[in-house]
Amino acid sequence: MEQSSTVKEIVDTLKSLTMKVQSKVAKAEKALEDVNATTDLITASITGLKNSVHNTATEMVRHIRLAEEEMINEIDRIQSKKFHGLKKQTKQLQNCLETFEYGKIYADHSLKYLKVNGNVIINGCVRELDDLENLKLEISEPPPDLKGIGVDIRGPGGELLSPVKKERDNPGSYGADFQSERLGTHSVLITLDGLPVPGSPIEVVLGRPALSPVNGSPPATSTRSVRSNPRKPGELWDVHGIAIGKDGNIVVTDSKCHRIQIFDNDCKYLRSISCHGDDDELFHPYDVTLDEDDNIITLDRDKTTIMVTSPLNLAAWGLATGNLLTHPI
Repeated sequence: MEQSSTVKEIVDTLKSLTMKVQSKVAKAEKALEDVNATTDLITASITGLKNSVHNTATEMVRHIRLAEEEMINEIDRIQSKKFHGLKKQTKQLQNCLETFEYGKIYADHSLKYLKVNGNVIINGCVRELDDLENLKLEISEPPPDLKGIGVDIRGPGGELLSPVKKERDNPGSYGADFQSERLGTHSVLITLDGLPVPGSPIEVVLGRPALSPVNGSPPATSTRSVRSNPRKPGELWDVHGIAIGKDGNIVVTDSKCHRIQIFDNDCKYLRSISCHGDDDELFHPYDVTLDEDDNIITLDRDKTTIMVTSPLNLAAWGLATGNLLTHPI
């Protein structure tokens, strides 16, 4: 009986130990699950942190590149502005230098070649040539390459204009055409064999076109006007002659439109006379005048014709052909 009781106690003890071991194993498995869950959370946090750092770094790099591009553009703009500023200043200095050279050349001409009966004029005073030795000046002949007629035209800022020199129909008569780009005082120096001609340089003042006072209007006030559009009747392109009749009508020759146009004293278009094409019509009408009966007398440059027309364009007569005229203007 005692042995049976001992075995039972041993079995109970083993059962109790087995239960405790199973309980501890369950707790260990539960702790392992908690550890795995915690590891997953840590892994997810690390992945999110990596993505956040990568996105932040990418955005910072983009902003840095944009700032770098803006800085480069600003540097280019500043350099370009400085370059154009220096270029403008260089141009102004060149103009000043040309003006200085022009004045120096003219002063040299004035001192060297202004002679009167063997004497010279200096600062408005007539002096004998012997007096020039004390002034250490020389009267020299023009260099051999300075021959013929020369024209030097300067704008308001001293800039040199390039004239087109032409020989007119009459032998020995010359003219110089030039196109100015600015309003103001222009200086024209004309030389013959390198010497300024009497009265040179000439000052030519270019201003804006202005009309004379009409019916008590203030000076330079436009009271009536005609638009410029050669394609429409009553509008002008290349006006060469203007005449006013007894009735106040205005007669205008338009060379490039090949016609004469008549307006009333309020510049209202009335009618046209002639057009380009026929033998008894006009080609390049230039000057125009009216006789005592208000008949219109016009001069055609290229058809070498004088044409007389009644004021209402009822008849044209008295044509002088090119056999009588060469190049009337």
